[in-house]
Amino acid sequence: MTQELLFGLVGFAFALSITPGPNNLMLMASGANFGLLRTLPHMLGISLGHGFMVFLMGLGLVRLFESYPNLRLALTVLCSAYLLWLACAQSGLIHVPANYGLTGPELKYIVEQSGARALVYDRALKGSIDDMGPVEGLDFLSAFDGGDEIDVMAAATGTFEP
Repeated sequence: MTQELLFGLVGFAFALSITPGPNNLMLMASGANFGLLRTLPHMLGISLGHGFMVFLMGLGLVRLFESYPNLRLALTVLCSAYLLWLACAQSGLIHVPANYGLTGPELKYIVEQSGARALVYDRALKGSIDDMGPVEGLDFLSAFDGGDEIDVMAAATGTFEP
């Protein structure tokens, strides 16, 4: 590595370490809430993750993305779906898949035990949903077309409007 590259890398690393980016803000909040010792694993994870990312780029991962542009699109879609899942989890939404063979009373038991406040189901299961009868605490009931499972969304917070 030339001296020019080394100075560039050190300058880049220094700038990243002092700017108020998302990692620094998360570390600041974690340190304020949990203290330095309990924040050290978070700091280590960020450092190792950044180092691993730089290592992969050094191995030529960029060429892989240049050779297969659809790979970048696939990763973008998968990462976006993961972030959406995290947002749902943070807001209190939980996915509970259920079996198509469930009877109305069995489905009612699952919904009541999960504490669900919303239920999204496949229209093909309208009969089982009707057999379920009224469910205490269920604020939102909606159907969709397609899919191979019933999506039971249990919401810990917020209200649902049909």
